[in-house]
Amino acid sequence: MFSMLPTGSLLTADAGFISYELCAELLRRSVHFVLRVGGNITLLTEVGGTHEVVGETVYLWPAKR
Repeated sequence: MFSMLPTGSLLTADAGFISYELCAELLRRSVHFVLRVGGNITLLTEVGGTHEVVGETVYLWPAKR
């Protein structure tokens, strides 16, 4: 289905679609994406970037972006 995405698309997905393989393939294909994760996910905080917590939302900006 990747070939069906228009150029410049932003893919959004719910918690049930998260996997390393999916994220790696999206990155390989230069597809922008946002994934909603559940409360049972452990987020990395020492990634050499900036993070901000607003309510229940975590924003993360890696150092090279």
